[in-house]
Amino acid sequence: MTHETSSHKDNPKQKNFEGKDGKKELKKCFISRIDYIETDHGPQLFSVLNFDVARKNSMSFDLFLSSL
Repeated sequence: MTHETSSHKDNPKQKNFEGKDGKKELKKCFISRIDYIETDHGPQLFSVLNFDVARKNSMSFDLFLSSL
């Protein structure tokens, strides 16, 4: 995503959020005037996801990718 079209804060950190309210955590990554819409923003976030970090931080994501 380019900075002009980006709706999330610059350089959001990928952390271990297993067992937490994922949508609540994602909303914290967005600019305050932007409402997080899962179907709109999910694909954008997925496209900038660091898979190595995500797999290390999430056993469920690692298992999901392993099943593909």
